[in-house]
Amino acid sequence: MNKIILFFAALLISTVAFAEDNDNDKGKGKGKDCDNGSLTGRYAYEVSGVNSFPLPEGLVTRSTHVVGQVSFNGEGQADFIGFGSAAGQVVEKTGTGTYVVNPDCTVQGTMNWEGPGQLTSTFNIMLDQMDSNPKTNKAYHAYVLATDNTGSSASGSITRMERFPK
Repeated sequence: MNKIILFFAALLISTVAFAEDNDNDKGKGKGKDCDNGSLTGRYAYEVSGVNSFPLPEGLVTRSTHVVGQVSFNGEGQADFIGFGSAAGQVVEKTGTGTYVVNPDCTVQGTMNWEGPGQLTSTFNIMLDQMDSNPKTNKAYHAYVLATDNTGSSASGSITRMERFPK
């Protein structure tokens, strides 16, 4: 009889611990819809993809890798700085953008990169890890898919640069 009671006690404790762990920082929303305030603060990003650009001999496609930082203000404005590599060259880019966070924790936005060429990127983000406080509902990590007006595309992730207290 004692073994059965211990079994059910252990089962109950593990079920509560599992539910509490799952509610803390994984998944969309957890009881609250997302909004622009769900994407606030500084995030490091890393994306890889292909650059496509026309040359006199035809369209050239090369792989690229970009790392950087983006600051979201929680009200739909963002600032970007990044370093990209393509064809053996590293280039620094900065820019500004806008974004909208939907209640289902998806994000759409645009980035306008400074410098020659008037490069404009559009991006989609899926927020996948939220902080442990459902009242603030801030994103810790997300996946990104981006394209631009030259035909380039990339995918990767962003991670909040500082964790929220539990």
